[in-house]
Amino acid sequence: MLGACRIHNNLAFAKKATKKVFELFPDDGGYHVLLANIYATDAKWDKAASVTNSMDRTGIRKTPGCSLVDLRNEIHTFYSGSTSHPQSRRIYSYLETLIDKIKVAGYTAETNSINDVEADVQEKLLNTHNGMCSCGDYW
Repeated sequence: MLGACRIHNNLAFAKKATKKVFELFPDDGGYHVLLANIYATDAKWDKAASVTNSMDRTGIRKTPGCSLVDLRNEIHTFYSGSTSHPQSRRIYSYLETLIDKIKVAGYTAETNSINDVEADVQEKLLNTHNGMCSCGDYW
């Protein structure tokens, strides 16, 4: 629900939904980060910072995004932004090739939810977060 609120820029509904989500899952950092992202997308940087500051005060942390891939009966685990996989250089190199191809096809990164970093760094953060997902975490 919160993801849909972010995609459709529905801040009013997001505020209502987060009240219930925070009651049900008060320590799940992912929902807090998603709310901060919603505020950031709406350029409400003070509110986004308030959410992340609240997380810091209460010790709530977001678990890094994780993907599991089964290749030839071997499970490969990838964490957002990690380079610990033995073939990470090769993987990121191939990802760059894919990014170049989709840019030629008309893709542009949504960088409006990332603040205080240069445009090229914003795009790089988005490109390496969960393999080009559109969530664009606030930090």
